[in-house]
Amino acid sequence: MEIIARALQRARSVPPINVARASFQEVPNDRSVMLRDGPGAIDEDMTVELSPRDLLSKRVVAYDSNHKTTRSYDVLRNQLQTITQDTRSSLIAVAAPTAGCGTTTAAINLALSFSRVRGTSVLLVDANLRAPRIHTMLGLPTATSNTDVVQELALADVAGIQFHVFCPTDRIGRAPSKLDVTEFSRQMDAIRRSLSPSVTIIDLPPMLIADEAASLASNADAVVLLLSVGQSKLSELEICKSYLGAKVNIQVVLNKCRAHGL
Repeated sequence: MEIIARALQRARSVPPINVARASFQEVPNDRSVMLRDGPGAIDEDMTVELSPRDLLSKRVVAYDSNHKTTRSYDVLRNQLQTITQDTRSSLIAVAAPTAGCGTTTAAINLALSFSRVRGTSVLLVDANLRAPRIHTMLGLPTATSNTDVVQELALADVAGIQFHVFCPTDRIGRAPSKLDVTEFSRQMDAIRRSLSPSVTIIDLPPMLIADEAASLASNADAVVLLLSVGQSKLSELEICKSYLGAKVNIQVVLNKCRAHGL
């Protein structure tokens, strides 16, 4: 916990990035790596500039207020703000019944949309402990076979828009135990207490595949439930709603719709 606390203190004191640079690559500095010192430990924070070109190729666009798709995320953001307006630090979960519905893409775009609101600080959390994808989507460094360097807590910047990212990179490829989920929740809560973000967005695993998804979403102020055209079924939606309970604010989003002339 002491190591996590030191990393969080550094994260809160990271200075603004000079966005006038011509290229958008990883920022080389003394805080460019985080070293593991025991299970789940974090030693350093990292500041990374994201590539707009790479993000665009992965349908991550909400950093650009002029992109036609950004409006859809901004409308969803405004709806979520209305739901959570009485919460000082809101927790929003992004979920789907099955894999392939676009939760990671939606979670990142929502994080960017919220980050564009003046005075709003955002923490994006990869809560898919079975198959985390935010690292890959954002192009963040990960551990390799010949190094102990990992990145779990980072300050991401794209075109001057900044948000914190928390990704537990050591759980790729295996289903989490109850102890894993408990430890992950403890770390996420510790980070939220220290950073005090205005909004925390968590990217959940598929609800009908991972039984931990409903548990992780149980404390959320709102749940964005994505359904994919041609894939998701109404029966799956009803099952997910039963898992979440009647007290949870659910925003159902139909994703992967075809273009229309409206």
